[in-house]
Amino acid sequence: MAAQLQPHTEQPIDDTKAQQSMLAKQYLDEQCPLEFGSHMEVTDYVVYYNHLLAFFANGTHCGLKNCSQFVALCGHRETPSYFVKTGGWLTY
Repeated sequence: MAAQLQPHTEQPIDDTKAQQSMLAKQYLDEQCPLEFGSHMEVTDYVVYYNHLLAFFANGTHCGLKNCSQFVALCGHRETPSYFVKTGGWLTY
């Protein structure tokens, strides 16, 4: 008897995780605004020397409006997983 292949089923998007990400990015927009644009539109963050750069889908990039808010990171500079704002931790 031949084995039957099961059809591929896609996993539903985890709405809770998407909502958490949206809320985190809204918080970042309020507490750590960018020079222009929104954290909601950022596709990548990169640390360049002592600056956090946010890259957008159209290829443009910018830093934080107040660059002194970025003081440290965890992880690799090309894929930071955390950055610190004076007064508390902010995670991405």
